[in-house]
Amino acid sequence: MATNIIITEKMTFGGNCIGKIEGKTVFVPYAIPGEKIEVEIVESKKDYDNACIVKIIEPSVHRVEPKCALYGKCGGCNMMHIDSEYQVELRRQMLEDVFLRNGISIPEVKVVAGSPFGYRNRFQLHDGGLEGKGSNEIIPIDVCPVAVPEINSYLTSTPMERRPKGRCHIFAGKNVSPEFIIAEPEPEIQVDRRSYKELTSKEKKKRGKHFIRPKFEGIAENPETRAEAVIGGKKIAFNVQGFFQSNLEVLEKAVMEICRNISGKRVLDMYSGAGTFSAFLSDRYEKVTMVEHNRGAMVFAEENLSGKNMKATE
Repeated sequence: MATNIIITEKMTFGGNCIGKIEGKTVFVPYAIPGEKIEVEIVESKKDYDNACIVKIIEPSVHRVEPKCALYGKCGGCNMMHIDSEYQVELRRQMLEDVFLRNGISIPEVKVVAGSPFGYRNRFQLHDGGLEGKGSNEIIPIDVCPVAVPEINSYLTSTPMERRPKGRCHIFAGKNVSPEFIIAEPEPEIQVDRRSYKELTSKEKKKRGKHFIRPKFEGIAENPETRAEAVIGGKKIAFNVQGFFQSNLEVLEKAVMEICRNISGKRVLDMYSGAGTFSAFLSDRYEKVTMVEHNRGAMVFAEENLSGKNMKATE
């Protein structure tokens, strides 16, 4: 395959850098803005191409050796080849660019950041390992530089063959109770999503004409998958099989920053989850409206905001 030499411009969400070949946009993973690199096109689209690095001719001063032997193989990190301080600056530029592209003027973006390593409280294992980047290949892992010590302790002491099969969720950390919890895969529940017209006569009779197809698939509270995290002095309960922020250090900083010096009558918390932000907003606003499609998450939100005169609606 023919190769081309380009100078990368800016970084986009997802960690790819943009370059140009004869005016056409090219996305290159594992590059850094301002580098002179030789690339090969691996996928061509109508409006853009995807390429891979063949050779780094003039590397950025911000390029570093990744601190993980699996970097580039597993589907996790995508900026570990960049020094930590410049990573923060690139993320600031990416956010700023979103507003500018939409014609929105904003003040200076201030960054809320945390430790570059040993911060990740939330993990997902697939058959005991991690899924490969852009593939379903299972990558064995016994240590992860970005995981909290409690997770690394489990990875180091538990061989792959002794870990649960399927996809399991792990949540751990010094501010989590229990400090380590692993939720093994639940049996898959087959949900018949066909309409009434799509059924056979026998199936229609069995189901009944007024059968209501499930719309929500929330996770009901289960003591075996329940965890609590201390955020800003408050205990926030959640289900480890549902969504919860993976970096508690930055989450706490973000909550404090967002809720600082604000108050009023009404506030809307979109995609509220288990009510982490609402638990703090409710101290500052007369009425907090939470919007969340996962009923299981709202079970925990009701607990996290108990005593706040909550009213559930559908």
